[in-house]
Amino acid sequence: MKRISLTLSVMLLFALLVVACSPAAQPTQPPVQVQPTQVLPPAEAPTSQILPTAEAPATEAPTLLPTIAPPPAQPLAVTENDRFCLKKVPYTLIGMPETATYQMLTDGFVCSEGGIQKGQHLITCTGPMYSLFQIQVCDGGNCQEFEFGTTNCP
Repeated sequence: MKRISLTLSVMLLFALLVVACSPAAQPTQPPVQVQPTQVLPPAEAPTSQILPTAEAPATEAPTLLPTIAPPPAQPLAVTENDRFCLKKVPYTLIGMPETATYQMLTDGFVCSEGGIQKGQHLITCTGPMYSLFQIQVCDGGNCQEFEFGTTNCP
């Protein structure tokens, strides 16, 4: 009789264990996700680096830096110093910084060097009478376009 009750007890214990561990005995409620109660600002976040494991390659998050626009270029000191006629040909005298270079942008016009005077690089441009022309002036990587005109020669 002892043997039967021992066998029944072991079988009952085994049955309870099987029932308790079966999927039907597991709770059907989804797991609860823990939400942080305090968010640290980025400056206070830990600075430790996570080392990559052999299973997954490490990926670096892009570093977001503020975009800083370059300061606007200073306007170049380019001036029209004079308009005049010589033998019925119109000329325009233009002054620019001493270290500046120039390029004519309008067809039918040409400029010639006038030298350096009072710290200004002078050029004389000529073309059709009573017309507008454009030149590009560069100084230290700062390039700007300017428009000038010629006079009507009587």
